[in-house]
Amino acid sequence: MGLQSEIQAALGDAFDADLADAVSVIGFSYTSTAAYDTSTGITTNTETTVQSRGLVEPVSNDMIDGEVVIASDTSFTILSNEISITPKISDKITVDGIDYSINIALIDPAKVAWNLIGRVV
Repeated sequence: MGLQSEIQAALGDAFDADLADAVSVIGFSYTSTAAYDTSTGITTNTETTVQSRGLVEPVSNDMIDGEVVIASDTSFTILSNEISITPKISDKITVDGIDYSINIALIDPAKVAWNLIGRVV
């Protein structure tokens, strides 16, 4: 087992035990171009939703710059092995019925966890 797998397993165990009270179900919605109909000239987009889990918390003060990250933004930490998509800017996150638009999507250097910053839409 490599270092990345070991870290992900340890964090997954922490999500199940020590951090269980802080872990939330997170829905990710993204739009992809499904098909182009040559007879009508219309491109059909499809919205897909997948679920994962992660930590949800206010952004830290040192991240707030007043433009890209504002005080009312929310930080999401999701283990990369627990999500089947690559989060992108403008994808939608839903937690407890509240929708957020991703404005920052970063993965740590070891590719263990995604750190996403979202803003309520």
